[in-house]
Amino acid sequence: FLVIVGATYICYWDSSSIYFIADDFIWLERAKFQIEGNLFSIFQLNINGMYFDPLINLTYRLNFILGGLDPAWYHCTNLLIHIANAFLVPYLALLITGDRATSFLSGLIFAVSPTIAGSVFWSADRTDTLACLFYLGSIVSYLRYQKGEKPIYYLLSIASFIISLSAKITHIILQA
Repeated sequence: FLVIVGATYICYWDSSSIYFIADDFIWLERAKFQIEGNLFSIFQLNINGMYFDPLINLTYRLNFILGGLDPAWYHCTNLLIHIANAFLVPYLALLITGDRATSFLSGLIFAVSPTIAGSVFWSADRTDTLACLFYLGSIVSYLRYQKGEKPIYYLLSIASFIISLSAKITHIILQA
């Protein structure tokens, strides 16, 4: 795991120096607006009532409270979420294959893949990384439950699934 974390850090250490781009500003404006409102404002529908993503709103609100408009805070949060995902991917591979080498390789490829770089460098892509975190958590919990472990893993799987939906609704496909 330390090798994967180290490789991830080496690949993305400079992400904190990148300024905001594209629709990052929409999220920042929303976070600023929510600071002025109450905590329950994170549950409001976004972008003309099309998206319901309270988990994303909450993380942006916390980033704004802690770091204001400093992009380093937002990119650091994305990097930490990506590292958590880079831990869950090999854990999932280990549960499926039972092979440590395959598990390590899958985690390393996921961690440093240039196709995932946008998830760290572009703070608005947090919707994907957070949804992925809880999506993977749901699958891992369910597999542990299927292997005969405690029934709490089944409840954890359902809770993780619901939380993933609060980041990005497209992960509804897990239910199928």
